[in-house]
Amino acid sequence: MRSEPPPVVAAVAEPVPATTRRTGLGLPAGLAVALLIVGVLALLCVLAALGERLAYRGRVLPGVEIAGLDAGGMTERRLAAALGREARRLTTQPVRARAGSTELSVNPSALGLELDPVPNVRAARRAGRQGGPLAVVAGALLRRVRPDRL
Repeated sequence: MRSEPPPVVAAVAEPVPATTRRTGLGLPAGLAVALLIVGVLALLCVLAALGERLAYRGRVLPGVEIAGLDAGGMTERRLAAALGREARRLTTQPVRARAGSTELSVNPSALGLELDPVPNVRAARRAGRQGGPLAVVAGALLRRVRPDRL
C-alpha cells in the first residue's frame, strides 16, 4: 500500500504587532537608558560641586573676580592684602572724567573715596556658597566658563 503524501496546506503568516521592549518598571527601554544617563550626569555634577567646596574650604572658590583681580583659590588673608594694595593704588591715583571737550581730574581723597577690602573679602568667600543645591551646582559649572564678578 502506497501512502499518499499529506495534502499541502498553505499557511498565511499573520503580521505580528511590533512591541516595545519594556523594563521591569514598565518604561520603554530607550527612555530608561536616557533617564539613566541624565541621572548619572546629574550625580556627577553634584559630586563635582561638592568636591569643589571641599577642595576650596577656607578659600575663595575658583572663577570669582573682584575689580579685575582673580580671587579664586585665595585665602581671606591673602585676598585682603591684594585688595588693600589695589585700594591704595586706586585712592592715590587721580580720578579723571571727561565731559564733552572738558577733562577734569581730582584727587580721590578730595572726594572722600575710601575702599575697605573687608566687605569685599566676605562677599568673595560667599560667592558660590549661597542658594539652594541647584544654584550651588549651577554656579560650580558656570564659573568654569564665566567668572562671578564682584
